[in-house]
Amino acid sequence: TVRITFFVLFIPLIVVSLNGTSHVGTVLETKELALSHLLFFPIVVILTLFLDEKLHIPGGTLLFSIIIGFIISSFMFEIASPPPYLTGIGQALIGGLVGIRFDKQVLYQILNVGRITVVIISIFFGVSLLTSVLFHYMTKLSFSTSLIGTVPAGAAEMSATAIALELSPSIVASLHIVRVMLLFLTLPLLIKLFKAVNKETVK
Repeated sequence: TVRITFFVLFIPLIVVSLNGTSHVGTVLETKELALSHLLFFPIVVILTLFLDEKLHIPGGTLLFSIIIGFIISSFMFEIASPPPYLTGIGQALIGGLVGIRFDKQVLYQILNVGRITVVIISIFFGVSLLTSVLFHYMTKLSFSTSLIGTVPAGAAEMSATAIALELSPSIVASLHIVRVMLLFLTLPLLIKLFKAVNKETVK
């Protein structure tokens, strides 16, 4: 919770400071809510929840919603760009979900392990900056897109940030889906390895 909250708060500030006001005019562009939006989003939500219930895969809701949105908008009917307040609603919902996780019990735990928490978050932040710089030079994507796409924050949170700042949200979401799936695939193996090493150390 601390990690996600930290990155959700500070990464957008860093990106905005790097880009200046280059995206402000685009984000505030007047767009109207259309009938296609009223049909599109409920359909995507319903189908996404249905598939996620049937197929339990890491990052399923984000992955399914992207695929369904792509199929509907590309092959079924044209969807105009949504008005900015729809993105704002999505960000507010995500922020609320993060806030729900941050309860009194979490706060007390943070205070009890305050120093180590600060150290770990600082390491995360430093490694994230280094990773984003390397990714930027290796892929030629903008540094802002590389930063949002590689930080160890929530996939949905960073995707919403990319949408709000219009920084290649599809690329950002795809990068986070790959990250989450790799974690789910490798963590069980790493846990078994650490347990085996720990048993040998104890012996």
